[in-house]
Amino acid sequence: MRAARVRVEVGERHELAPALPDLRRKQCDVEDARDGGREKRDPDAGDAACAQGLVAVEGAPEEHAGGEEHDNHEGEGNCAVVRAFDLSHGRYRTRTGSSCPGSAPLGDCSRHRPACPACRTRSGTGDTYHSPAHTATSDSLAEIVADDRGRPELRHLATELLGHPVGHLELVRRGSAAVFRAPVERVILRVHHIDDLPAVDAALHLASQLAEAGAPVVPPARPASVRADRFVATAWPLGQPVSDDGADDAAALGRTLAGLHAVVPPVDLPAPGVADRIRRRLKELDPTIPGEISGSLHAHAEAALDLLAGLPLNAAAGAVVLHGDAWPGNLVRLDGEHRMIDLDDLCIGPPELDLAPSLVTYRRFHRDSDRWEAFVDGYAGNPDWVLAGQLAVVRESQMNTWLASLWSTSAVARDELRHRVLTWDVDPSQQRPWRTI
Repeated sequence: MRAARVRVEVGERHELAPALPDLRRKQCDVEDARDGGREKRDPDAGDAACAQGLVAVEGAPEEHAGGEEHDNHEGEGNCAVVRAFDLSHGRYRTRTGSSCPGSAPLGDCSRHRPACPACRTRSGTGDTYHSPAHTATSDSLAEIVADDRGRPELRHLATELLGHPVGHLELVRRGSAAVFRAPVERVILRVHHIDDLPAVDAALHLASQLAEAGAPVVPPARPASVRADRFVATAWPLGQPVSDDGADDAAALGRTLAGLHAVVPPVDLPAPGVADRIRRRLKELDPTIPGEISGSLHAHAEAALDLLAGLPLNAAAGAVVLHGDAWPGNLVRLDGEHRMIDLDDLCIGPPELDLAPSLVTYRRFHRDSDRWEAFVDGYAGNPDWVLAGQLAVVRESQMNTWLASLWSTSAVARDELRHRVLTWDVDPSQQRPWRTI
């Protein structure tokens, strides 16, 4: 049965509008290749050489930069990061093919990774935050991704997982985990620090249970993790990433989410972790961020946190299994079916929390009504689209607090954050779209 079309006007807005006179005066646009390849930078931008080569991963809709949030930031595992980054030559590369100005080996290009405000070391994605106590974890992951040819622990883990020596491993991304692709064996290896062992095993077990219950998720390729001295690793099947710029894939995402939401949870699931993530990012805001911007981030985050605090978290109240980071970068084809990957954020909550990312993508980024209607038709249910619209501020706060983590390292990120804050409470149809970072 065809779902009723849901018409969401691009011009719908939040009722949060802090006064930003100084920010409006300082706003400057970074023009992309369509505008002739010129750039207008804030006079105090700095680090101009690296700004255009920013590499980060955030798993936010259209936020091709992670995360995590993979992703992150393009998501985890067998995700679209493989398309976006050419890492086979041991250098970070943007999707346009330009390499790091310093041509640094993998894991060594510190200029392309956001700094942890606590300890000033740098992580692989905007969503990996670590206090000084976690510096050893970050450093050891940096070692294992720097050059896999010289890492016996990585080779040992891969051999133990797959049962035979692995000929070639390609780094996909590094965040809270280092993610490698074994193209010959067609598997993804996720390598975590040994301190993460309980969480890794719990996520592995949950993914297996959901797959057995019929959920459209990629199941583990191996039922158990393998550990070495400092690391723990898991193996996952390598799926075929979908694109994120067409109606067909938008419809596939809607159908896949509907299938996930229909599964009866086989075990108790945690509450959404996005609130803790937003709070952590607010605490770690760079002190050099102008007050107008930090004030807007806090105001919108408070609205988001209030919404999250009132969400139903049990099945009797309509809560369902949630992916937690639902966007096309976390969708693949495997064995002829669409399945979700990057399962670290599985939780329970209202379905609208998984639908809000696609709504944000439509209103803030692509503004393609055909794609949006295809997603709605693919989902086909009768969710509360008003609630989904209200929850958009949750996704936007997640994205923009992540973008703020790049403030000290990227002029492009600074300019984009200024634009987003300026237009956050303005009719989106009257402003240029937000740009991916």
